[in-house]
Amino acid sequence: MQKRRQIPFTRSLSVAIRGIGEAVAEQRNLKIHLVVTVLVLATAALLRVTLLQWALIVMCIGVVIATELLNTAIETVVDRISPEDHELSRKAKDISAGAVLTVTIMAVIVGLLIFGERLWSRTGTLPEKPAPRVESTHITNSAG
Repeated sequence: MQKRRQIPFTRSLSVAIRGIGEAVAEQRNLKIHLVVTVLVLATAALLRVTLLQWALIVMCIGVVIATELLNTAIETVVDRISPEDHELSRKAKDISAGAVLTVTIMAVIVGLLIFGERLWSRTGTLPEKPAPRVESTHITNSAG
């Protein structure tokens, strides 16, 4: 078996960036994810989320976009291998689309957990939380 020549890092980076660019140019859903990304980042900045919340937001964005890129790659390979309609081709595409949907739902839930209370409290639609109930305890000095 012949050993493959290692591609220089800068070339690998260039190819990866080209792939992202092609996916953005061709994939409507990826464009939607990028618009939502800008809105989410702007909202996070306006609401001054914590460092940990920033980390969760960035991780969710990365997972959703990476999964959308993988979905695009799978669809491209399936179309190349079998351009005609086939049950297995449909199944592969549906499963990869399901992966995107799964991580997108997860990201929405994380976003609601981070932004929800802050946004609702600013709009006045969040019901007031009842004050915590504090029960008094009577401490007696048994030594006295």
